[in-house]
Amino acid sequence: MIKSVRTSRLIIIVLLLFVAAEVADIIYSSDIKYSLQTYALNRSILKKQKKGSGCLKNLYDNRYELDQVIERLSRNTSSGEYNVVHYRNNRLNLWTDNSFDIPVSPDSSYFTDPIINAGGRLMAASSFSDSTDLFICLVNIWNAYPIENDIIRPGFDESFGMPPGAGISTDPAIGEPIYGIEGDYLFSVTYDKSESFNTWFIVIPLLLWSIVVAMIVLLVNRMASWL
Repeated sequence: MIKSVRTSRLIIIVLLLFVAAEVADIIYSSDIKYSLQTYALNRSILKKQKKGSGCLKNLYDNRYELDQVIERLSRNTSSGEYNVVHYRNNRLNLWTDNSFDIPVSPDSSYFTDPIINAGGRLMAASSFSDSTDLFICLVNIWNAYPIENDIIRPGFDESFGMPPGAGISTDPAIGEPIYGIEGDYLFSVTYDKSESFNTWFIVIPLLLWSIVVAMIVLLVNRMASWL
């Protein structure tokens, strides 16, 4: 009797896992995965912007002792999640990444848009300021290179884990929109649906199907032991 109850529960678990695997497979085979990938990208950008905003607030609170917190600033941005630029009295004072050019003075036309182009890199910009100091947080979004080959290609920052063929557009009517920390439109993501979608989404159906197969083998062995 106990064996029968346990086997019945095992059958129910196998059926539920089978349904879950089918649903995961359908999602992966449909366009829903692109929306989920865009959602994950947007969350990652917002997370970096929030961390950067916290850093800006910390630096602003210590703006009169800024020389003493430069080392801490470098530590805060060492992960590459964001870069910080500081202007004092409309002159560039410090920045955490010298691999791209920054204006010596905060040209209003340069930092007004939520997305800026710095040395071929598209970055999401947010700021914290008063009449004297201007702190700007830059989150790297898209990398462009002067040369292209099989190894070096333009694309999203690697930390986002975007699939091959994912592109970027500044037209809200094209692709799936991405919004910044202030709720403003940043850019849209486009997908080349002819490219394989080998991201972490494929792990879910593969894992579920592996569990289903293992459970079926266990169920068959248990039923065979009754014979």
